[in-house]
Amino acid sequence: MQCEGEGHARGPEVRIGTFLALTPMLRIRHMLAPESSAWTYVDAGSIASGFHEDSQYSIELIDQPNARLFVDDIEFAFSRDGRCKWSPSFYAGRVNVRTVENGLGLECWFDVSPSVSKSGDAHFTEMVERIRAFDQTLLRGLSSATMAFGRDGQPGLFTNEVLLTRMRSHGPIFLEALAALSASPHSALSSERRPVPLVRMRSFHPTTLQDRRLVALIAGISSAREKFDTIQLHSRESQPTVDTPVNRSLLALLKRFRSTIAHLRETVESLQLGGPKEDQLPRVERRLAVLAELEDGVSRILRTGPFTRVSRAETSATGLAQISAHPRYSRPYRLGSQAMMTGVEGDEAPDDLHISHTWGIYETWCYVEVLRALEDVAGVRLTPVEPQKITAQLAFGAVLNDGRVLEALFQAEFPSGARRTAADKVAWSISRERRPDIVLVLRDDAGMNILVLDAKWRSGRQNVLEAMQSAHIYRDSLRIGASRICGCLLLLPAKTECEWLEAKDFFREHRVGAVADFSVDGAGRGSLRSVLRDWSCASESN
Repeated sequence: MQCEGEGHARGPEVRIGTFLALTPMLRIRHMLAPESSAWTYVDAGSIASGFHEDSQYSIELIDQPNARLFVDDIEFAFSRDGRCKWSPSFYAGRVNVRTVENGLGLECWFDVSPSVSKSGDAHFTEMVERIRAFDQTLLRGLSSATMAFGRDGQPGLFTNEVLLTRMRSHGPIFLEALAALSASPHSALSSERRPVPLVRMRSFHPTTLQDRRLVALIAGISSAREKFDTIQLHSRESQPTVDTPVNRSLLALLKRFRSTIAHLRETVESLQLGGPKEDQLPRVERRLAVLAELEDGVSRILRTGPFTRVSRAETSATGLAQISAHPRYSRPYRLGSQAMMTGVEGDEAPDDLHISHTWGIYETWCYVEVLRALEDVAGVRLTPVEPQKITAQLAFGAVLNDGRVLEALFQAEFPSGARRTAADKVAWSISRERRPDIVLVLRDDAGMNILVLDAKWRSGRQNVLEAMQSAHIYRDSLRIGASRICGCLLLLPAKTECEWLEAKDFFREHRVGAVADFSVDGAGRGSLRSVLRDWSCASESN
């Protein structure tokens, strides 16, 4: 394991957001390592690498006897020997680690690699890059791992989770930048017309000189001399004010920021952030604590200048133009806007957002690779389509040269068919609802030929044999109208150690099987193309 970033000797204090960072932070080593083996020391603000999914590690904190440890917002308990066990399960990427003690904390990151039995770092990185090139919103997920994303374009899945992550990342800096403005806020001169005693006036505004009483006094034709001390004239005076378009626009942004905090707090409390509720529940306490800190920061700023003297919150073209021309104001406005962005696209990738589990990334890569294989085999260009019979997350298709219609569906839904009949001619399951990863459909006037491909992030003989259960279920239960599927094949990232499952004759006889070594440079890519050719030819002959 390696650690990048801060040195191992104790250095100066470093502020990370609202957390006070001191180095070193913790030490970690593999659970199976001998007691005499060396530990990896991790400094606050650094990135430690060399970890793998499906492994177990022991963690000890350094000089933090009463601190609480959170890994991706889940608190870890320490045993009597001062150690806790951490096991990254089915995810690869950068994982946030924090300790909290008396309102202050430390932060570092663990860089987790995929299991070596399923994929090497280089192959997994290539999978991710191919998905990015296809549609990087498909990488988004709810695992503990994060990767870099842009801020433009579509939000993809789990918009509220993206919003929470960005609020935590940019929110504290936004509030600090706003607080710094209170010492010398933007101001302008305002002109007000109000009555002023004549005896206090040292100069006269041109409009004041038009007052008839003053003209009469100057001309000596007024009897008002005896009332000289009581005469008040309306005059315009210039006074500095912070009630400007700039501050009104900033106040509008700050109030929108506060509303976003309230929305996220309600979402977190009701376990509606996305994903299984049992995964959200242990993270609620930490997430609510972070949102409470942000809300307290907003309240403090709203109680101080200049915002207590701003008449209304209003975003105007004048205010935005002045903000863009003023660096002290453009920075906090930019930070506040970034905190509430939900897009995940763009060439620049400044934000670390949560991604799918490794099995989810593998499933997505398999779909992208199947599309490429279909284009090679069929000699056509696949484009997005609206599927005729099935609801799916993604659907690509084309009309082949012989007139048949080809569809490739990702995460297709086969709802329970207890009340369906074959005449409905829609996707259904004879048992409970099913959702296979990839469904291929060839359609012509004679009917349909349907092939299911199910990606499994598994390796090892026993794991593969257990995974075959889904192939049997899909083969027997799935229908489109009255049509049954012709078979189901598992897509596996490594060797099966069950060679008979890979044989074409086995698939022809039992209508289940496996494509092994289906990875970036694996032989399974060629095997799949052979399967698709046979399937296409069989459909044509039928």
